[in-house]
Amino acid sequence: MKNKRLLDAVEALSEIISRIESSLWENRATAAAKEVSEMSEENRRMMLMGAKEREFFIEFSKNNPDNKWDYFKEYQKMKSEKYVSR
Repeated sequence: MKNKRLLDAVEALSEIISRIESSLWENRATAAAKEVSEMSEENRRMMLMGAKEREFFIEFSKNNPDNKWDYFKEYQKMKSEKYVSR
């Protein structure tokens, strides 16, 4: 009888913790989605880039402000040259 009550209490606590975790994850996801939706396209894309690619993009966009999104072709070329020369 005592074990049954203890198991019921643990089960109830587990349920409460699960609801709290779910609520926290939902709030975090909502906040992140809002933050991303308020970002400019450039910032969203840069968020997905690695550090070196971001550096390359910033430098490339300074030199080519009209077509900065063509950076990727140049970045690929630079990366392939780096690996071919090894």
